[in-house]
Amino acid sequence: LTGIYGCRWKRYQRSHDDTTPWERLWFLLLTFTFGLTLTWLYFWWEAHNDYDEFNWYLYNRMGYWSDWSVPILVTTAAA
Repeated sequence: LTGIYGCRWKRYQRSHDDTTPWERLWFLLLTFTFGLTLTWLYFWWEAHNDYDEFNWYLYNRMGYWSDWSVPILVTTAAA
C-alpha cells in the first residue's frame, strides 16, 4: 500500500510505528465505499432483470408508457 499511495515503488522498510488514526480512517472509508459499490451493483443487477415488469406496472397505474428505470438508477448512482 505504501508503494501505491506513497509513490515509493522501490522496496520500502516501514518503521515500527503503529498505524495512525488517519490511516485507520482512510482504510474504513475505502472499505465502506467498496461495500457500498458492491451493494449498489447487486441492486442494479436485480433491477435490470425487472425493467419490463416495473415499466408495465407504472404503465398500468399512470396510463402512458415511459422508461422510468433509467432515471431511478441514475438518481441512486448519483446519491
